[in-house]
Amino acid sequence: MSTEKSVHKRTWTMLIVPPFLLLLVSILFGVVFFIDASGDGSAIPNYFQSYMPLILTVNHLTLFFMLRSFLRKDNLTLKSIGWFVDHKKWHIEVLVGLALALVLYLYNELVIEPIQAMYQGNPSDFSIGFSIRDRINWPFLASAATLPIIEELIYRGYACEGFKDKYRVGFTIIVSSVLFGALHWGMGLLTAALIIPFGILFFVVFLARKRNLIAVTVGHCLYNSMVLILI
Repeated sequence: MSTEKSVHKRTWTMLIVPPFLLLLVSILFGVVFFIDASGDGSAIPNYFQSYMPLILTVNHLTLFFMLRSFLRKDNLTLKSIGWFVDHKKWHIEVLVGLALALVLYLYNELVIEPIQAMYQGNPSDFSIGFSIRDRINWPFLASAATLPIIEELIYRGYACEGFKDKYRVGFTIIVSSVLFGALHWGMGLLTAALIIPFGILFFVVFLARKRNLIAVTVGHCLYNSMVLILI
């Protein structure tokens, strides 16, 4: 039987490790790319652009197996941290997810992108785009639309369950959201910081849906898809 202290320790570990694991995986892939490019460092960015879906998949699958190991040690299941479908209310979860995705997309268009443009010294017209891109990176779309499942299991489900007997829910929301933002360091520190409110909103919706992850996962996956499909 796991002690309360060990459960809290594993929860902290599960929240803190992802950004560092992504850095380690990126470094390992970078070494492989460098060797394959015969030492031509200028070719590395193109490698990363092409293989980023694979890098993210390797990273997140590693996190998932780590999470499963922790769940077994804590005598928990995916269902106990929020991964379950209420067959009588599944349509409500989907509708909430759709609404959440739209809110996130508007936040991206009206807050994140204008701030990024200002930071880069470019003017922004605060326009909202709903046109489909001419070219879609399908491998990237596939990973971006599915890997959020693992992020929600960790940063909302496991965080909430692992910290429930030690910290107030407000503390859990802030800590998990900040570390969720840190996971996106590859998009730049400014963007990672602007993503923190995403985590807070995800957590609030998760709690409002009685600690069911379906709505927030649907919203997260749809939002990622919209960003890659729409301009």
